[in-house]
Amino acid sequence: MSSSHKESFQNPLRESFVDFSMKTPSKKIIALSVILAFILVVIIRNTGAYGVTYNRDFPQTTNPAVAIAQGKLSCAYDGSIINDANPLYPLILALSLRTFTSSQDISQLFEVDSTVCANPNPQISLSDNLASHIVSDTAFVTWLVVAFGLIYVLQKSARKNTWFLIYALFGLSLMPFFAASISIFFHPEDVLAIGLVLISTGAMLREKWILSGIFAGLALDSKLIAVPFLLVLFVLIPGKARIKFTLAAVFISALILSPFLITLPSSIKIFAGHDALTFLINAPSIMSYLKGIFGSHAALASRGLPVIFAGVFAIVFKMKLPNVFKNTEAVVILLCASAIWRVFFEVEVFAYYLMPISITFFLIVLICNRGYMLYLFWSFVTALIYNATNGAWGEQFMTKFFLLAQLIAIMPPLLFIITLAVSNWKTWKASIEIDNRQLQVT
Repeated sequence: MSSSHKESFQNPLRESFVDFSMKTPSKKIIALSVILAFILVVIIRNTGAYGVTYNRDFPQTTNPAVAIAQGKLSCAYDGSIINDANPLYPLILALSLRTFTSSQDISQLFEVDSTVCANPNPQISLSDNLASHIVSDTAFVTWLVVAFGLIYVLQKSARKNTWFLIYALFGLSLMPFFAASISIFFHPEDVLAIGLVLISTGAMLREKWILSGIFAGLALDSKLIAVPFLLVLFVLIPGKARIKFTLAAVFISALILSPFLITLPSSIKIFAGHDALTFLINAPSIMSYLKGIFGSHAALASRGLPVIFAGVFAIVFKMKLPNVFKNTEAVVILLCASAIWRVFFEVEVFAYYLMPISITFFLIVLICNRGYMLYLFWSFVTALIYNATNGAWGEQFMTKFFLLAQLIAIMPPLLFIITLAVSNWKTWKASIEIDNRQLQVT
């Protein structure tokens, strides 16, 4: 078939759409789009269209945050009250408490005394409505970190400063509410960690090693869900630059953890084995959908294997393409693969585990400019299903229906990643070889 005959079968509407998406909008249009997206987010937030966002793990981060907001730092950073797996998030939550409850006296809403501080499992009396609002408001704040991180990475891709970013902006303005509406286990600290990982990734793509390390350390202090993603970045970074990255990450992480050192010996347990490895070991009551595996063995399989696979994938890419860290699409594919392994092996796969895979998958399809409507459609449908039931099916619905739905949903992005990696391998290799030759010439 001749090329002219092929052109007759091309869709002019699609070609016009793609051509328009690659054009550069004016700064006024970009500013207007940002304002409209923000208004859209605020409207949805205030109308409660995002669904139920009550977090079962709420006391783990709320109790120290309340103490911080009241100025009781010694209580907040006592090893018995704070969740040492995510020490950064209570600081953000405390700021939200001061902001969103500024019209009320916090000490009247929550009372944190020495008895609560001494209690290994303190329970602050909160109504479900108030708890839900605090979590939702904080999630609204932490989502801005994710949005910035995504745009920061996208700006490094071939489609920077185009209408394509406008699509991304509106997609991001809707995405958190779709995600929140399908889960009663919405963890803002997970969202914060992923956002900080993305900022670290954007800095790495720009070869700003110290900045990348700083945000890596913050991500690690936010939630240990960041471990497999940060391992990918660590492997991809060149040898000498890796030292700068690591030192910056360790310094900022220790800076956040410094209050624990001040309260020694009460918080020395943070450096004990089972606490330092909270991302690998969990309570025996936790079960896995992996047949015949329960308790800590299931936790090791679900949280240890993703780290191993993420490291192996990154090492293979690094061996084949030494300068792969310069290729935005390849880096995001590795991050997305890490998220998929996390979801695939996770214990008790609830809907909120879609968050890391959703963010990374959404990022990769944005960069590749193909198939992103598939994700938006999936989010919209699952949001409608959950809202239609009004959460009536409860946890049984979440564990059975969404377990099946997520396992099915994992397959398309997994195949998508494999296809992209195979089809683009020669292109990546050629572009990296060109970069190497240019460096040798200079």
